[in-house]
Amino acid sequence: MNVGLLNGLSGEVLLLFLNKDKACHKKGLALLNFIAEKIFSCKDYSFENGIVGFSWLIAFLHQKKYLNINSDEILEDVDDQVYKITFADLGQDEPSIDKILGLVNYFLIRHRNSNVGENYYRKFAHSECLNLLFNYLITYIEKCIRNTHITPYDFNCCCKILLKLGYSTEYISFKNVNDQLIEFHIHFILFYEAKSITSKDFENDIYTEGLLYLLLSAKQKKYEILEQRLLYIGQKAGKLFLQHFMYKIYSKEKFDYSLLEVKQLLFILTNYLSPYNSCSL
Repeated sequence: MNVGLLNGLSGEVLLLFLNKDKACHKKGLALLNFIAEKIFSCKDYSFENGIVGFSWLIAFLHQKKYLNINSDEILEDVDDQVYKITFADLGQDEPSIDKILGLVNYFLIRHRNSNVGENYYRKFAHSECLNLLFNYLITYIEKCIRNTHITPYDFNCCCKILLKLGYSTEYISFKNVNDQLIEFHIHFILFYEAKSITSKDFENDIYTEGLLYLLLSAKQKKYEILEQRLLYIGQKAGKLFLQHFMYKIYSKEKFDYSLLEVKQLLFILTNYLSPYNSCSL
């Protein structure tokens, strides 16, 4: 049984609850209870396919008032386990960036949860874990910047991280990260422009997602000059950029969010303050 958010039952629950039909909410609740009975036999703790993702779903549904629960009580044991996983992952030489970003998703929604009589120390633990994860991500970006050869993979990862950091700072204060964010944006814009001019093997398609992460991030952080520069660069990049679902979200085209795949919907819910994310849910 796949309980995952990305391709499993938890993703189905998310879609059912976000459907405006109340009958779907009842189906979603029944499926949620079914997963809850089976979840602790799952050995996968990833955000995409395991316990972290299912627990994020519980915290999200509580945050959006679909569930009338005390999320601190329900997720207490999960919190404790995810704390341990966080320290273990950060202790590795090169932890997966996507896994680190998944942990950010979890701790951010848990930090945002509000419960009656909530424990200050639990909130503090959530924010401290976020600080540790943010520190790792910023160090990763700085390491890539010092590297004279940034691969397309590193470029796209760094841009994805910038979008996540910009989204997260809307909800939690993290030192002087806002000052660093604008400098990082400028660096990767200049890197892309230089690469497009000097590299004989340059293929803008392999940088498309990175550019879109940067564009959404610049818009979200209200870096208007950088946003316009990125829009100009992206429009020159061609159809792959202009037809991408991220560009459609950015440009506010007439866009039916109900047609989104679970992966795309999760991307919006965990990265971008779109009208759908902030108002319609």
